[in-house]
Amino acid sequence: MEPQQSNDISYWNAVTLTGIIFGLIVFVLNIIGGYATIGAEPSGGWVGPSMFTGLFSCLLAAFGGMVAVRIHLKQNPQPPLQLGRGAMIGLATGIVIAFVSTVLGLIWNIIDPSFSQNLIEASIANIEAMNIPEDQKQEMIDSVAAQMQQMYSVGGLVMAFVLSSLLYGILNMLTGMLGVKFYSPNEEV
Repeated sequence: MEPQQSNDISYWNAVTLTGIIFGLIVFVLNIIGGYATIGAEPSGGWVGPSMFTGLFSCLLAAFGGMVAVRIHLKQNPQPPLQLGRGAMIGLATGIVIAFVSTVLGLIWNIIDPSFSQNLIEASIANIEAMNIPEDQKQEMIDSVAAQMQQMYSVGGLVMAFVLSSLLYGILNMLTGMLGVKFYSPNEEV
């Protein structure tokens, strides 16, 4: 029997493990940011706690591809991975991260059904505290309320999953390729 090529070795164990861990981290950070926004006094500023935690969770989740490549190489010592294989591992990891964080978000809405409504109200209160003309303020309030209501609908959740899959998939493709460069053994000349 011939030895297996690196393309025949499954990377799904590493992808699933990494995706679940990073998806859970993204979910927890987003929930913390949401509750921080709900609990904060309306400042009238453009940036709030949920924006910072959202950016931080996105940045952190971007390294899932690199971690998945590292775990895959630890589980399966093999000839060097190709960059394309690292990109596939990263893409799959990004999609799993998006799936896990979306499903946990759905479960959280069952656990705390008032979360989304409280987040909408906190966002509206922040807009009301802004120092802008009343007609512009009302336009922003209507827009934010409509967007946040749609975000928690079935279509909004599907759209959020698709967009986060694209975002996390592309970012993790890049870090998956970085993982190949950093962690894959060099080919001997």
